[in-house]
Amino acid sequence: MQLPLTTFIAEERTVADWNSIRTLLIDSDDSEHWKLVFDDYFFARLKSRYLNPIESIKQHSRCKGEGFSIMTIICSLIEFLETTYRGKNYRYVRKGDKPLRDFEYSSSSEIFRSFLTSHKPSSIETIVYRDDFYDALIQYIHNYQNDLLSYTERKSAFLRKFDRLCEE
Repeated sequence: MQLPLTTFIAEERTVADWNSIRTLLIDSDDSEHWKLVFDDYFFARLKSRYLNPIESIKQHSRCKGEGFSIMTIICSLIEFLETTYRGKNYRYVRKGDKPLRDFEYSSSSEIFRSFLTSHKPSSIETIVYRDDFYDALIQYIHNYQNDLLSYTERKSAFLRKFDRLCEE
């Protein structure tokens, strides 16, 4: 069931806004529409839920353990990035539930493994320095924009992910 139309899904964008723009995106290769969606939905959501909070913590850091909070947000960011890239959505599975469908997952470890092996930024080494890791993720986000504008599979995955964000 869809969330109320006034529910915000990305900064100032609501479920109603998504429903409107979505009709323009289906079967569209219009790069202007996709650039708009990347900026107004995807990147706006990343900024408000992940990037701005990380920057805020970094600005007020006193080297008293803030790195743990930053890495926690980064882990959540990785899950969102990879599931958007793949168009997958989380579903909690109990005994006796129906099996997962093609675009569902129930274990974050699979998502992390996939991201770190498929999209391994060159600056990430065995030892993770949070600032280098963060910078590598920002670079990944820019690369993802190019993929989104270029590949039908990425567009379909994006639609699946944002459709699910609009559901209860």
